[in-house]
Amino acid sequence: MWGLGLILFLFSCSKDPADYRAYNATHHHSATDTTKTGGTHGTGDTTGTGTTDTTGTADDPGERPDDPDHPDEPKDYYFEGTLNGKKLTWNVTDNFSGWVIGSSSTVANNTGDLQGGLGFLISASEGFKPQLGVEFDEVNVRFDADKAAYLKGFITTGTWSLATKDADLQPGKKAIVIHYADAGGVGYSSVGAQTGNVKVSSVTYIPPQLGINDAFKIKLTFNCTLYPVSGTGATLVLTDGKAVVRLENSL
Repeated sequence: MWGLGLILFLFSCSKDPADYRAYNATHHHSATDTTKTGGTHGTGDTTGTGTTDTTGTADDPGERPDDPDHPDEPKDYYFEGTLNGKKLTWNVTDNFSGWVIGSSSTVANNTGDLQGGLGFLISASEGFKPQLGVEFDEVNVRFDADKAAYLKGFITTGTWSLATKDADLQPGKKAIVIHYADAGGVGYSSVGAQTGNVKVSSVTYIPPQLGINDAFKIKLTFNCTLYPVSGTGATLVLTDGKAVVRLENSL
């Protein structure tokens, strides 16, 4: 079961060290869980408390068959990969403890056109770090249009390019930005030179539920280089990344 409460956060997100864009992020938690007051998304700025071992504690989830009777359960979602040679395995269980999922958005209303990126987050429940975010850029839809129909045509299977510079982020142009924050809150972004890409193998539409927006269940694989948002420090190399994630329709 999903938690009924939503905790809202503001994030600062950088496409490169010189360009910061506002981020709104939502994490799904129990209504009684009020101790967690912040998180990170692609920046070194953090609030909240707590750190978590970046390796996680659960076993490798392997391939998980879809359950048509329960298409949207917290346990369906996970991320795993190798970061600078270290294996990461983040399995969501009840979405209250351990690893939790959330959503993010840079979408703004530009004289009636909704433009920007929609993203998913998977984070440690304590302090929301470490955290991985993948942003699907850039939607471009009228405010009064059928948003679900638009996203069904935008969030599609196939190979997606990683944005390597700000000029790649244009309304209606498909690109992906991957964000990472380590356990200490140091932020990284995939905006920069890349040899990898993102492959989306399946997209399943999840109708709205009571008090919860409709969403897309997405299975994807990815490889990328992550650059420090601060502009200084060593890069990180993420390989063999794969995940099943929930991208919320927050338009």
